Amino acid sequence: MSIFLIEYILSLKITEWVSLLANLAVIIGVFFGVFQVFQYNRYIKSEHKKNLIEIFDYWRLSDDLNNLFYELQYNTFTFDLQKDLGGSDKEKNLDKLLENLIKLGITFEHKIITKEDLKLFEYEFNIIYYNEEVKKYIVTIIKSGNPTTALKSKIEQFKYLELIDKTINGS
Repeated sequence: MSIFLIEYILSLKITEWVSLLANLAVIIGVFFGVFQVFQYNRYIKSEHKKNLIEIFDYWRLSDDLNNLFYELQYNTFTFDLQKDLGGSDKEKNLDKLLENLIKLGITFEHKIITKEDLKLFEYEFNIIYYNEEVKKYIVTIIKSGNPTTALKSKIEQFKYLELIDKTINGS
């Protein structure tokens, strides 16, 4: 049987050899391309997981945000709409916490992270989002009359907080 195979191989013309080698190169190229796509997807997902950890670390490494989170956690946070609204340090820190949650919502909506990834932040989300003072702040921003362009953008981004809430808590 091997003699017939050898005879067949020896009887091939040069054009047939070139065609055979070209087809073989295409097949190898396709397999290599598919492998590279899988590798790239794995790399992208690992980068996003790293970004999730960085967001979490950002909260924990910033003394201001860490202190604010503890105030929210132990229900000692107060937000005086007359005194704190309009650029106070309290408002800036609260905005930073909310912006990080909004980033999570955006990455989830774009299917960059999964529901399981989002659940890593369930405790922190619920502490922040369900705090009455935070709710009061969000409602005040949403109901503010004649908002600026920046404020309109902030209001539009609050939808991502609702997305996280629905995803994590089914609300």
